Amino acid sequence: YAYTTIPTYPSGQIGFMVCCLDANRNLKKPVRQWSEAEEDKLCKYYNKEIHEAAFVLPNFAKKALK
Repeated sequence: YAYTTIPTYPSGQIGFMVCCLDANRNLKKPVRQWSEAEEDKLCKYYNKEIHEAAFVLPNFAKKALK
């Protein structure tokens, strides 16, 4: 479960979950990867590293899941 803040959303926050039926799928790794030129042309914010970092857990969450 994760959430993001959206100023125009009534409560200012919205939550979401990322799920997959394939138990072997690593959601931390993007399915499609663009060349640097494509990424530069198509994205101002997103890149492979941002995608991977979105799944990093803080220490308290890591400890709770042990």
